[in-house]
Parts: sequence; structure tokens; C-alpha cells
Amino acid sequence: RSQRFFSCYLLRSCAVGCEGRSYIGFTVDPTRRIRQHNGELKQGAWRTRRFRPWEMILVVFGFPDKTSALQFEWAWQNPKKSRIVRGALAGVRGVGSLYRDRARVRIVHEMVKLAPWKHMPLTVCWLSAEAKRAFAADCPPLPTNMATVSGTMQTLREVIRLHRSTPEKSDCESDSEGDTDESESDSSQSDRELVQSRSFSTSCFLCQQEQSTVASKGRKRFACGCGETFHLTCYAKWARYSSSCDISQTQHGLVPHGACSCPSCSFAFTWSDAVSSALAGVPLH
Repeated sequence: RSQRFFSCYLLRSCAVGCEGRSYIGFTVDPTRRIRQHNGELKQGAWRTRRFRPWEMILVVFGFPDKTSALQFEWAWQNPKKSRIVRGALAGVRGVGSLYRDRARVRIVHEMVKLAPWKHMPLTVCWLSAEAKRAFAADCPPLPTNMATVSGTMQTLREVIRLHRSTPEKSDCESDSEGDTDESESDSSQSDRELVQSRSFSTSCFLCQQEQSTVASKGRKRFACGCGETFHLTCYAKWARYSSSCDISQTQHGLVPHGACSCPSCSFAFTWSDAVSSALAGVPLH
């Protein structure tokens, strides 16, 4: 099955006199979407036709599927309506209107601490150094299975490239006004490339099943630099009995939290690292 890049993003208006005006959306390609919002490409949301130019200051990615990302987007847009989020709004007091950029940055950091998102290997990527300096100090730390990074549109392109082995043919977006373009097609060969690598084992270290068997078909796996590979599901079950890993039982199954380690060489990593390795087809180290 192809692996898709799903993300939610926060825009901030750079127009004179529009300080703090913001916009939240969903996209599979942030680099293309910002150009649409600024009118360089077609299919930008109608609400962002005003207050241009827009700057994308924050992107959250790592969602397991489109549905999860769209649910996150809606809750981020409508924190007072979301049953999950509205209870956490008490911690957002004192940052101004819930629809301004500062409050929305704070809200997203509160959201990722709530179920079901707290169990996902999400990454919060700052695209604006100025916004990070202004807002990050007000934000609580992320769960240990998540990461905060700073980057540029170029670094995001590299992340998207790791998720897809072929260039996108079109975009697939959603926004608060309901505009949607459902036509993207992409594919990933990361797992196949991992299997074909001569330096890594072709069987799971834990269950000993070859990747070519029916039982292993479609199961994502990650590789450690020691040469061993592991099915994500096998590792999660193994970690349940490992004293070096914290496990949380959720509706999505077993999710390791905190520090994890390789059963073969004891290399330390996080569950987010393992998932990223499986999706990108590259070893942990």
C-alpha cells in the first residue's frame, strides 16, 4: 500500500494591518498549497484571497491516514465545538482570540497531548523562525513520542520526497470553507527498497518471517543500523515485555512511549523514529 504524506498547517497573513490573522488547512503538499493560497496556482481557498500574502508558519505531519489528519484539522479550526479539545482550552487563556495565530499555535500544542493524537508519531515543524521566537515559549512540551523541528519549504520537500517515490500528479486539499480537490495519486516503494538492500536482513528479527511470505505482505517494517529489520507490530508487542520501553494500550493497539531500544544491538531510539524509518525505507542510523 502506498504511503501518503498528510499534514495540517497554520497560515499567518503578512498584509499590512492584518497582524495575527490566521488560517488552518489540510494538505498533502505544503509547498504547493502555500502557492495556491497566494494566488500563484489555482484552487486556493476563497477566504485566503483576501489578506494576501500568506506565510505558512507551522506544519504538523505524521498522521497515519487522511481521516486522522482531517479530524485533527477540524478540531484545530473549531476548538470550542470539538468535544476532545474544548476541555483543554482552559490552558489557552490569556493568549487572545482563539482564532488568532498566537492562540492557534498554543491550541495545537495542547491538542497533541490529547487522545487519539498523543499516540501518533507526529512532528511539529516550524517554518518561521520569527514565529517560533514569538510563540514557542508559551507552548507546553510535546509528548516524548513526538518531535519539534525547525525548517524551510525546501526541507519539507525532502520529507515529502521520502514519503513518495514518484512525484505527485495533483493536489488533495481541504480547508475550513469546505473547498476540496480530491485527485492526488502517489506511490511508495520504501519497503521494497529496504528489502532489496543487501546490507539488511530480509526477515523480521522477532518473528523470523521473510518479507516475501503471505503473512508478512503489507506489514510495515523498519531497519536498525546493525542490519536487523523488525515489523512495527512485532516490535510493539516485544516492547510490551521490555523494561526499556513504556507501553500505552489504546484503541489503536500497543504504542511504545519514551525511549525504545533495538533488541539486537540496544541502539536507543523513539517510536517516532521507527515509524519514520518504516515509511521512508531508511535505517535508524
